[in-house]
Amino acid sequence: RDKNRRLQEQDMELMWSANQQLGSSADLFTGVLYNNYAPPKGFCFDYLCGDQMVDDPSSTEFNIPAKVAAFVDYAKNQSRAYKTNHILMTMGEDFHYQYAESWFANLDKVI
Repeated sequence: RDKNRRLQEQDMELMWSANQQLGSSADLFTGVLYNNYAPPKGFCFDYLCGDQMVDDPSSTEFNIPAKVAAFVDYAKNQSRAYKTNHILMTMGEDFHYQYAESWFANLDKVI
């Protein structure tokens, strides 16, 4: 419930009072991750998921324009949850990057 409220009120970032005895000198600027630390849906390039960026226009599975549009839409939606001008796009979960070569090749295509 707290995260849902934060998402709706653009309150995902906050000052955390880490130590009352030290006062504001111990305050930390922190935030709640939008999607925990998972990649956006459709952008998991590991053995566990198998999403792919197909950049061969002659392929029937060519999907670059659609994937880029989906990624931009995701970033725009995520940015609405934050007051600042920057977002952190998380791209991993437990046991991801078992197939790092696939991740890096596909992330290059996203970029």
